[in-house]
Amino acid sequence: MPQARSRSGCCNDRANHRLPVEIILVVIFRILVEEDFRTACPLALVSKAVHSWIIPLLYTTVLLRTTRQIERFFETLRDEDAISTRLGEQSRLLGNSVRRLWIGPTVDNGIVNHHASFTYWSSSMTHWPITMVHQILMHCTSLQSLAVIELDQNKWRMLESAVPASLKSLWLGPVHGPLIIKNFLRGPHVSRYTSIDTYMRDDEVVDIVLSPHTRVFRRIFSEGHGEFALHQLPCVKAATGLREMILEFCYGEHEPTLSTEALAPVEADSRIKLVYQRLSDISFWHYCHGAWLHEVLD
Repeated sequence: MPQARSRSGCCNDRANHRLPVEIILVVIFRILVEEDFRTACPLALVSKAVHSWIIPLLYTTVLLRTTRQIERFFETLRDEDAISTRLGEQSRLLGNSVRRLWIGPTVDNGIVNHHASFTYWSSSMTHWPITMVHQILMHCTSLQSLAVIELDQNKWRMLESAVPASLKSLWLGPVHGPLIIKNFLRGPHVSRYTSIDTYMRDDEVVDIVLSPHTRVFRRIFSEGHGEFALHQLPCVKAATGLREMILEFCYGEHEPTLSTEALAPVEADSRIKLVYQRLSDISFWHYCHGAWLHEVLD
């Protein structure tokens, strides 16, 4: 005997075809987060269950553009840790949710925001909360991509030991401190390194290129800089795990001219790629921030 059907033509008995309410709610929350962040935030306070659903969506990607934002995020992580400890819970939902973290100035509408508070030659660098940044990295145990922008080159050594074991991509610059893999005490297997506007010693370059975990090494230079990096390319020949060695030259009006001698290693190894990027309508920092977002959100 045929089943009775509703006016829509569907069977009345549809219980077996319904999605679990949890999945429906997660879909709704994802829409809210992507379309209306201000509406989504208060929903995290509705209940413990709703909190556990929405926090991972809100904090997958975190941008800390100012000293105050760093301080507030640190305080939030610290408070969560204290509450979880008091309740005897092992999990740290917020810290475990962060997958992508940008620390430093960024760009909105073509204007560099909060540039002065992070500029590495500025006296305001004395306000850089380096201990808080260290603690943030210690809390973000599932972090996959980290960008530390305009940190005083002498301060990077204070953060090396906190680089999470889960990290896969690291962005540093400009003029970042020495990048020495053995100083990453938590043992991350970083597969992508991006260095911005920095002269790196030969031993640093060799260390990264020959690491069995490195797949992509990208160096981005502003106009008039970076030709020295061509002289460090011969070491790529000995790399066994490297897939791409990218030298990216950004310029305004005139594309840089490189000597035939300097280009010889490029022609000898197909893994080496030169990119000339004209920045006519956007700033160098706008481009770098956009490049990071393109990598982590692709």
